[in-house]
Amino acid sequence: MNVDFVGINDELPVGLLEMIKKMFSFIKHHEAISTELEVTVSFVNDQDIQKLNKQYRAKDEPTDVLSFPIYEREELMLDSDVPILLGDIIISIDRAKEQSKVYKHSELREFTFLAVHGLLHLIGYDHDTEDREQEMFALQNKVLKEHGLERM
Repeated sequence: MNVDFVGINDELPVGLLEMIKKMFSFIKHHEAISTELEVTVSFVNDQDIQKLNKQYRAKDEPTDVLSFPIYEREELMLDSDVPILLGDIIISIDRAKEQSKVYKHSELREFTFLAVHGLLHLIGYDHDTEDREQEMFALQNKVLKEHGLERM
């Protein structure tokens, strides 16, 4: 899986980029996806994510993570020989840091949770119904637990 990172700076937790790559590979294997995947993960401040949230979701407030999938789940050709560009994940550094304090866990755990959540949206998971939410959140929790980052 090819992961491009944008907005890397010294505010990010040590080891974050490597952890995101490991978790994304774990998800790809778990989902039995043989096709090469490409995704971009951008780290921004609250002001920038608020602009995107307003523009694309009509919500004039900062949020923790936004995902911009290129395909719907039914459109994904996950057995293709051609690499698939899944889309973009945008993570607010400010929200992630604040939420790690609120939830009393490490910044590494919060940032990786947001990245995993974003990737699952890109491959077609959603939490728009109770059943789909349970399915998505169960996989998120499994991935984080497998890597020693479960919620305490």
